[in-house]
Formats: sequence, C-alpha cells, structure tokens
Amino acid sequence: MTRDLTRRYKISVRKWRRHMAGAAWELTYRDGRIRRVIAAPRPRSPVPAAIFLHEIDHHAIGFKRYKSRCLEEHYAWQWTFREMEAREIPVTLGVMKHYRRSMDHYVQRARRAGDRIPEELIQLARWPG
Repeated sequence: MTRDLTRRYKISVRKWRRHMAGAAWELTYRDGRIRRVIAAPRPRSPVPAAIFLHEIDHHAIGFKRYKSRCLEEHYAWQWTFREMEAREIPVTLGVMKHYRRSMDHYVQRARRAGDRIPEELIQLARWPG
C-alpha cells in the first residue's frame, strides 16, 4: 500500500513517526519543482493506516482546494474511509475516535477564528465538547 500510493501521487515519506500524528506539505524549489512530502506512522494496523492514508490524500486532492481548512480535513477523511474500505482495512472504533478528535479540533479552530462552519460540518459543530 505504501509503495503503491507514494508512487502514484509522487510523495516521499520524510519520517515514519512513532506517535499517532501525521503531516503533509509541499516544498517548492527555485526552479519550480515541487516535492510532495508526508510524515506519518507506519500503517501496521487500522489507526496508523488511517493517518497515513489521510496524509496521502492531502496531496491526492490538492492543498487549498477547499476554502475552509476544516472542509479540506473533512474531505480528506472521507477519501481515507473509502480507501480503507477498498483495501479491506477495518474502520475500527479507534479510527473513528481519531477522526472525531481531528474534526473536532478543526471545527473548533474555525469557530475561534470566526469562520463560517460549512454546511457539511454543521452536525460536527454540534458535538459535545
């Protein structure tokens, strides 16, 4: 899975993390080249696989494709769930807890910034703290 997706989207793994967090970014060089990079845990079980796939998707859908960061995160998670299903990786309770914490963080961040919560995320904005 890792080789397939990193080749398909031309992504390099900067670091295999030991903790359950990921990051995705692009490096733009002076000559115009763009290098796609992620840091994620090795996908050895459902939760790290979900995090890995989620970071891959930031490159697959493209950065700043959506106006709102919380909407970008939402669609990255939806892609992750579809990819997990296609690869027969179970979406466990641990995966759903990680998803919920992640989305809660971005929805609360949007609220604090005074941003409008996108229609797709109104239900998430009503989650109890």
